Amino acid sequence: AQNLAWLDPAFVFAITSGDRRETMKGVDFATHIQEIACPVLLMQADLAKNAALHPEDADFFLANAHDVQLVQFPGSGHGIHTGQTEAFLAALDAFAQKLPPANI
Repeated sequence: AQNLAWLDPAFVFAITSGDRRETMKGVDFATHIQEIACPVLLMQADLAKNAALHPEDADFFLANAHDVQLVQFPGSGHGIHTGQTEAFLAALDAFAQKLPPANI
């Protein structure tokens, strides 16, 4: 629920209505990505299988993020966790093993 409180309604509108490129004009994604302070695991499914993350968007994210790891899942659709469960869990585990201990 806390994450929803931080969600910008204009961003949600931009990604859910009309042509995604047209509706996202004016959103400074580079700045938003550069402000991410934690490590990011970016999982990319196969575009031919209805992946949500386009290659040019992944490249843009990689170019602007400070600490990001990209894992690609050829042959997988948007539901990577159900289509390639073992590979998904292996990628998640490998990423989690590299994270620093939490400061709680």
